[in-house]
Amino acid sequence: MKKKSVSILLILLIFLSTSIILLYEMVISNKSIAENKNIETNSEISITHIGKGEQYLDLMYKPLGNDGLKLDFYAPLKSEKETWPVIVYIHGGSWAYGNKGFSENLMPLINKLREEGYALVSIEYRLASEEIVFPSPVEDCKDALRWLYKNKDKYNIDTNNIGLLGVSSGGHLALLTAYSNENDFIGDNELSSYKSKVKYVIDYSGPTNFDIEKVKTSEENSINIVKNFLGKDNLFNENILKAASATNYINRDSPPTLIIHGENDTLVPISQSIELYERGKKEGMDIKLLKIPNGDHMLSNITYLDIIKIAKETLSFVESKQ
Repeated sequence: MKKKSVSILLILLIFLSTSIILLYEMVISNKSIAENKNIETNSEISITHIGKGEQYLDLMYKPLGNDGLKLDFYAPLKSEKETWPVIVYIHGGSWAYGNKGFSENLMPLINKLREEGYALVSIEYRLASEEIVFPSPVEDCKDALRWLYKNKDKYNIDTNNIGLLGVSSGGHLALLTAYSNENDFIGDNELSSYKSKVKYVIDYSGPTNFDIEKVKTSEENSINIVKNFLGKDNLFNENILKAASATNYINRDSPPTLIIHGENDTLVPISQSIELYERGKKEGMDIKLLKIPNGDHMLSNITYLDIIKIAKETLSFVESKQ
């Protein structure tokens, strides 16, 4: 990549990191803002082949209930490639809040990434409730990837270059989605024959291990969040806890992983990421942990230099996987 392009993307990542920090655990507005003229909603039926600069919102990737689950697809604004690398974003929100819509503040940054040749996909998944518990959200994330494989020709997707980026609980879902086998977490039978493989995964402060002793000694707020996600009757079910722990899926062939975590995170202690990192290293996988001194869970108190460091590490990691 040319030095000028690197500089532009670096600046973007600095601001993108800031925006992610501010949006952690927040319920993002349902309104999706777009500045380009090529906007379509619920228009999958009319799509035969898309071009640069186009974006499609609310594409249903999985029939479910009255409306089904949807994703937003943003094609690159510029690209000389016949197929496009894709970054799939999985939002946070304690598994129970948030949605796929990018805020108005994020859209200029998303468009900058698109100028660098990336397609962006933001997905929704079933949010945890009394009726919706693990593994439903993971099945949805896997099915979103399977849908991308199914529609790779229509959307010019380079299926050899799909990455995941998840924040907090979205980071946990990204790790499970990336590390689990093709036949794990089958949701929609119509999509079950398609792959869900990714090239890399970026995890911002996601929980990695629901060890029963760790759960018992967690803060009350954390226990309630995990209970809502796993189901009130499954909080101390060791089989469920193991199945929901990304650390139990690691092997030497697991996708390259970048972990970013604040050292003063009290909601998801950094020990979770350290354990994931150490297990990955032991297995011989490509894994890196970036510790942010004094950073809390939302990284809301970090310095400008820390933001630059996050941006550089993220850029270096993504570029190294191209």
